[in-house]
Amino acid sequence: MSPTKQTHRPIAVLLLPKTVPALITYAQSVVTAMTGNPSFPSPVPALALVTAGMTALHDAESAALARTKGAVAARNDKRLALVTLLQEVRNYVQSVADTDLETAATVIQSAGGAYEWQYSTDGGKTWVMAPSTLQAKTTVTGLPPAP
Repeated sequence: MSPTKQTHRPIAVLLLPKTVPALITYAQSVVTAMTGNPSFPSPVPALALVTAGMTALHDAESAALARTKGAVAARNDKRLALVTLLQEVRNYVQSVADTDLETAATVIQSAGGAYEWQYSTDGGKTWVMAPSTLQAKTTVTGLPPAP
């Protein structure tokens, strides 16, 4: 018997951030990566719907932070709606990737979903964007040690 070549099916996953601002940033990176991407000619759902979901969540988060009555429940509903849209996008990306196992990993990576990083040098008063990564870790050099 000759050895068989085993091909592993790359899987598109969502590693969604917990905070609302980070979730919006994550969704924006997916929309940016998929806009005009030839691997995804007809995204499902349409990227305009994902963008509208991000806007709705942003507005709902602003109302929740302003402590508007009923705003937390509304924000949570908008968060769930955006997560649902992102799950549908993931399913679309997976279906495209499944058409060619040799390019599947590259296709999945081209859909975005990068990790966005920020750091603060003034105790969290202001935040600076660090380069995004495809891995769930990064290194920021030149920061002063924590007190």
